[in-house]
Amino acid sequence: MAYETTAKAIRNRGGVIVNVGNGGAQTLLHNHDRRAWNSGVYGWNFDVYEVYGITICTGYRNIPGRCFFDLLKEYEDAAQKVIRDFDIPYEERVERVENLLVSFCEVVKSEWKEA
Repeated sequence: MAYETTAKAIRNRGGVIVNVGNGGAQTLLHNHDRRAWNSGVYGWNFDVYEVYGITICTGYRNIPGRCFFDLLKEYEDAAQKVIRDFDIPYEERVERVENLLVSFCEVVKSEWKEA
């Protein structure tokens, strides 16, 4: 069950926090449910996903975390290509997208340590 949180609470937890914008990782996160969300005076701000040791925030406003837009675009495009290949059985497409997400998380963790 998802819970409401604040950007400050996400930042204070520490760890690897990634900002992917709104819908930036829609296909990669297809198999996962949001862990938390944030809202403000203008309504919904962002959702929080915790996958493979990183926190991914996706939304419109007040989003914590570092941006990896170029890397994300590469992986999201690959995931969309896989999910739209109807010659492959659905279960295998889902597994391939999940493998792309794991790979994305590993690359982000390694780049996070270098910075």
